[in-house]
Amino acid sequence: IQLYKLTIIVPEGQELVYKSANGVPEPRIEGNVYTWTIEDYEGFVPEPQGPRGRNVFPAVYYTTIKSWNLAADYIQKRVAPKILVDESVQAKADEIVGAFIGRDAIDTLTYWVARNIEFIDINLGDAGYVPNEASKVLENGFGDNRDRAVLLAALLKARGFDYQMALVSPRNVRIEQSVPAIAQFSRMMVTVKDPSNGERIWLWTEDEYTPTGFMPGFGGEKALLVSPGKGELTEVPMVDPDENNIILNFDIAIGESGEMAGTMNAEFYGNYAIDFKRIFRDASPRRREQRIESIVSNLGGAKLKGDNAFEISGVDNLEDIPRLRVDFETDEFAFIQDEMMIFNFPQNPMSFTESQISTSLDEREEPLVLSTAFKETYNFNVTIPADYRLAWVSEPTSVSNGFGSIMVNSTQDGGLVNYGITLKVDNCWVEPNRYSEARDLMRSYMSPKNRMILLERVSADDNEPEGAE
Repeated sequence: IQLYKLTIIVPEGQELVYKSANGVPEPRIEGNVYTWTIEDYEGFVPEPQGPRGRNVFPAVYYTTIKSWNLAADYIQKRVAPKILVDESVQAKADEIVGAFIGRDAIDTLTYWVARNIEFIDINLGDAGYVPNEASKVLENGFGDNRDRAVLLAALLKARGFDYQMALVSPRNVRIEQSVPAIAQFSRMMVTVKDPSNGERIWLWTEDEYTPTGFMPGFGGEKALLVSPGKGELTEVPMVDPDENNIILNFDIAIGESGEMAGTMNAEFYGNYAIDFKRIFRDASPRRREQRIESIVSNLGGAKLKGDNAFEISGVDNLEDIPRLRVDFETDEFAFIQDEMMIFNFPQNPMSFTESQISTSLDEREEPLVLSTAFKETYNFNVTIPADYRLAWVSEPTSVSNGFGSIMVNSTQDGGLVNYGITLKVDNCWVEPNRYSEARDLMRSYMSPKNRMILLERVSADDNEPEGAE
């Protein structure tokens, strides 16, 4: 870019609150006219999984609102009058909740809005900050994030719950706290106090697969809680990796020619459950089978084995844990060279549940940014061929640092090898000076030694009993 200018003319009697960020020079100020000029900007190639948009590119934050209290009041005055409980809203709230009370009632109302009010994807501010009235949203059956939030707040109000509106930024985008500009936020949502313990519950309604209180991609970021005359920047709770994880259990038998047959059982939690339900919940039986066949083919070109070769459960209700069982077989999987057989443990065959972390760079200039903390556990029970013995398997080990941890377990009982590896990632925003922790941990996790076992063919002499001639 050879030349870029941004000019802001501030209305008489108002002051501009601003910050020049990411290499933008300070403005030239002439009375009420502010001018920023960027010349000969060379740009740069963003690093993989780096910060988004305004957190890395040249940016100017600005507003004439002087404080977060005033920013919240601006929103409150436009939103609060729309949260009206008329007869239609009260009747609908009573109908939805039925005999449920407490947290169950909150969950039921949230799920109903997510599933029954069609979502119109418009960022906060793109269509202004004034939503439709709750009864109008209910009548229309559709709405953007403002409308859904207003309707949910009215339904909660109708049942006597203590709610509070909140503004959140785009996922994994940080707020410039020194500039109280509401344009930094992209979504309006509702929070409510849990009647049992008083803790704040974040209610996400933009899809019908996310359970209440789960906010992937927003953990650790700042949200603006809105009250009359008061705005509070508060941190969205981090996602616990133990609540955002996938568990894959494989029971496998290896044939003497390298063929493989077995069963994969999978359990999904958090983001993994959301993705699994999104793909399978409303799919037809034939479409489900096609998707399972595609998954199985990623196991070394395997195919489904036998009748009733797969089972899907727990996808119909948000509170249920989704599970998958698949029986599979393939004629070629292990690699045989001379007297050795190399068996590489199957990877996660479901690309839609993979958590990608880019550590190809030796060093970074930008932070490494992940959507959320997570945990992945793989357990393998491998029956080896009778004419082979275990020559090598990775020893049990545990490694941890500021980024996360790896745990490896391995045992052998005759012809059965048990191997397990767990990756846990705790830190979603890794500064460049801490990047080596993520790089080293992930490279260790992906190391071939943690992905295979070596088998050695047993010779006839090895099988001779002692004293035999």
